[in-house]
Amino acid sequence: MIIILANIFQLVGAILLVYMVIVRSVEDYRKMIVIITPVKGEIPAKLKELYIETWFFRVGLIFVTIGYGLALFNIDVAYLSKLNGIIKIIVLLLLIFFLLIIGLILVRKCSDNEFKKKAKPYNPEDSNYKPQLGEIWFNDKNE
Repeated sequence: MIIILANIFQLVGAILLVYMVIVRSVEDYRKMIVIITPVKGEIPAKLKELYIETWFFRVGLIFVTIGYGLALFNIDVAYLSKLNGIIKIIVLLLLIFFLLIIGLILVRKCSDNEFKKKAKPYNPEDSNYKPQLGEIWFNDKNE
């Protein structure tokens, strides 16, 4: 039973890591390859999705890391080994479900918070960005 809790964290982390891939439709894949063209005074609509996806990967990796840490230090809940087989399965499923809900809440809260703090309407006068080799940059000044 030593590795059960570690495995649960690893499983939940893996589910969060692949969640964005599993739920994507063909339309979502088409949206991924579109060119995001900033419009003066607007926040790009795709930016919110990028924050959410980034936080799915971050939280998923945190859960996987916690799982490996629990396995490495042999940390587990001893009472699980004393439970009846059916009860043990129910407790494990509830724990997985609970951790998934916690992960989804963390993703939503963190991505919303970061979006509110960092996402600002595009203003070309404030931008110091210089295009890199191979990039095309359109702006109002036609430089």
